[in-house]
Amino acid sequence: THRKKTGGTYKRKFVEAWVEYKDRSIAKRVAMMLNATPVGGKRRNRFYHDLWNLKYLPKMKWHQLFENESYDRRVRKARLEQRMTQARRENSFYLENVHKAKTHQKIKERKAKKAELSDGGQVQIKESKANKGEFSYKGGVGGNRRLPRPTHWSSSVSDEPPEISDRILAKLF
Repeated sequence: THRKKTGGTYKRKFVEAWVEYKDRSIAKRVAMMLNATPVGGKRRNRFYHDLWNLKYLPKMKWHQLFENESYDRRVRKARLEQRMTQARRENSFYLENVHKAKTHQKIKERKAKKAELSDGGQVQIKESKANKGEFSYKGGVGGNRRLPRPTHWSSSVSDEPPEISDRILAKLF
């Protein structure tokens, strides 16, 4: 695209080519005759100043010629596949770490919320004459609530220690 913007063209530039002749002697003569000569044509032709670079390749077969290209193609394809596999592996690793981070964040949020509830919402036993037998819960979510006293607690709870009978004292001394 840069060449086109600056006034160039999209025409192909040929770099390599191979020619096959039936007769070996003709192939040698053409290679010697055209090597290092201008391609020619009219002066406005874009290949006018280019030079032929021909070389006779003895005992060269077509399958040998394309063998190297097919090998290069296979190597390029294998490298591309390896890069794609590595990119997939990195992507899955990243997504897995993102998922782990999200779950850890949610766990931390839940723990913080739980800690906030347990710190701010401690159960406090308040006994007064008005609400005897109940204790209040100051919590974050539910607010101030009065919870009924469990049934296994006795109704005659006092702040004084229980009296010890004379019979128990006599056994001790």
